Amino acid sequence: MIRILAAACVICALALPAYAQDDLEARQAAAEQIVGITTTDTIMQAMNEAVWPPVRDTIVQQNPDVTAEQLAAMEGVMADVSGEIVAEMSVDLVDFYAAEFSLDELNALVDFYTSPVGRKYQAKLPELMAKVTPTILQKTQEMGPRLLEELRKAAEERGLRIDI
Repeated sequence: MIRILAAACVICALALPAYAQDDLEARQAAAEQIVGITTTDTIMQAMNEAVWPPVRDTIVQQNPDVTAEQLAAMEGVMADVSGEIVAEMSVDLVDFYAAEFSLDELNALVDFYTSPVGRKYQAKLPELMAKVTPTILQKTQEMGPRLLEELRKAAEERGLRIDI
């Protein structure tokens, strides 16, 4: 009886790597589906539309003689580079989702994003991003100097010096 139990344990232990690989492949497939659903051209366009105005304003402020053609070219560069970055990040996102979520959780996310509420969320996300991104950028720019000053003060109080 002990031999049968030991043999069963050995067989199970030997099968675990194959099961884990199958599970990883299934999780990666589900993760790819999620990334495909959530990383759409519409969302990228909305993000670029939200980010471009402050970038454009900075270019105009620092280059008063900039032409419309130059601005259009710069906007194109930003869109191209953003697309490349998103493509690279998509691979990382698949790995992240597959590592951090179980297959059941990933399937639940797929179910959500393909549900009517999930599709509505996806449809509204570009509008939401366009509305919230300028505010986030502005708050980040406003908070940056304050954060640096507070860090400098805290460092000084602790006998440290930082040049950020």
